Amino acid sequence: MKHLLFLFILLTTYSFISNAQVVTSPTKRPVVRSVPDSVVEKMQKDREYAYANDMSYWKQAPPPRTSSFEKLMSAIAGSTVMKVILYSMLIAAILYAIYQVMVVNNFFIFSGGRRKKNADEQLDDDLANENLDEKINDAVTSKNYRHAIRYMYLKTLKLLSENNVITLHAKSTNQDYIRQMYKHDNLAQFRNLTRIYEYVWYGEFDPSETQFEIISTNFNSFNHRG
Repeated sequence: MKHLLFLFILLTTYSFISNAQVVTSPTKRPVVRSVPDSVVEKMQKDREYAYANDMSYWKQAPPPRTSSFEKLMSAIAGSTVMKVILYSMLIAAILYAIYQVMVVNNFFIFSGGRRKKNADEQLDDDLANENLDEKINDAVTSKNYRHAIRYMYLKTLKLLSENNVITLHAKSTNQDYIRQMYKHDNLAQFRNLTRIYEYVWYGEFDPSETQFEIISTNFNSFNHRG
């Protein structure tokens, strides 16, 4: 009985669905829009849209040209060896500048103040000695080139004083005598001889025989011209 009732309901429902009319809403036709020619022409003339038609805009810009100096600096920056060389040169230049300042200001790096003061006091006594040539010869004979150069420098000071180029004074320093020579033609040579003397004497540097011969030649040349 239940199966007959269920079959009756199923057949009635199917008949109702098959006879039903499906109502659909009518579809809308698409509307085609157009852009006025004036707008297209305006956009074609606009420089902001020039890349769309000009293919040159898409070309990759060439890399900037590198100068020889820039290439050199780049090579140095990337080379450890070059960095070491440059740093060494910089340190050497700084040390040389310090040395020059110390020499000019009478602060010689190899000597103490007391030893230099005692030597300056002895300098005044030696300048009064009339036998400087004899002392030079004795020092050369004994190969005491350091003392020989000292006596040669004292002889140079005496000759300059006798020629009224400088004025000897007990409290004057070598730099004072250099300043007195500022208007003299041989200033550069005298300054060089003074540096040699200070390096050898105050620096306690013992030159070799070959070095002494060169220094002796410089002193003799200066004294003959002075």
